Amino acid sequence: MNLHHRASTAPERRGAGPEMLEPRSGNVSFQEVTVRLGVRAQRLILDRISLNIPSGQFVCVLGPSGCGKSTLLNALAGFVMTSGGRIAVDGDTITTPGADRGVVFQEPTLFPWKTVLANVSLGPLLAGAASNEAERIGRKLLGRVGLSSRCESFPKHLSGGMQQRVGIARALANNPRVLLMDEPFGALDAQIRSMMQHVLLDVWAEVGVTVLFVTHDIDEAITLGDRILIMGASPGRIIDDIAVPIARPRADDVIFLPEFNHIKRRCFDHIRRESISAFAQQDEV
Repeated sequence: MNLHHRASTAPERRGAGPEMLEPRSGNVSFQEVTVRLGVRAQRLILDRISLNIPSGQFVCVLGPSGCGKSTLLNALAGFVMTSGGRIAVDGDTITTPGADRGVVFQEPTLFPWKTVLANVSLGPLLAGAASNEAERIGRKLLGRVGLSSRCESFPKHLSGGMQQRVGIARALANNPRVLLMDEPFGALDAQIRSMMQHVLLDVWAEVGVTVLFVTHDIDEAITLGDRILIMGASPGRIIDDIAVPIARPRADDVIFLPEFNHIKRRCFDHIRRESISAFAQQDEV
């Protein structure tokens, strides 16, 4: 199944100036990608995935548990080897992890012995930046996520939502071409989750990075995404590719729009059907 979309809703970068990071590209392509895992790679996880994601697009991935959403993301991150096909960013074949792809996990995974600023500045330091330049980048990104006043705090002194904001800043510190997010707000309560969605969209609108965002939450996918990929039950494959033509910025009451609920029904029908299929597969094992 080939899925090709033009970049119709990618944001314009704001605040251009001498201290802004250089513009990134971030055109992603999957060409007949297959992933097998397990003993002697017997289990087919992803089955011939083909899609294009243009630079700056925000793409959400939905599907039943176990359908390969995280494997899709991890393959693009370079954490999982493909068994067939090709994954590329701006034409560069992906075979290993790299600083050009920032990753935010469900848990922040911050270094507890480092301050917030040191956590965010570490990437640029390891990439060869001078310490004052790495610190400048760290402070700028922490300002973008609303944590300028917590630079010298340690992770244990931050709430879960604050820690995830640090995680987002850290993932952006090396100016990645693609930002990969694996259910980053899944452990947060509803109010903090909504706030974090707004923080993420504000940062995305400013820096214009390509985003691949895995979630189980249909409302979250519609609120955030330019486009939603629906994955079918194992083996993972893309069964629908849904454009979200709702204007940005999207207020909290976007969930009451008729077009929002039309997309929600379409996603719900797919996921219910695929979840039933996945449950049946488990029963057969």
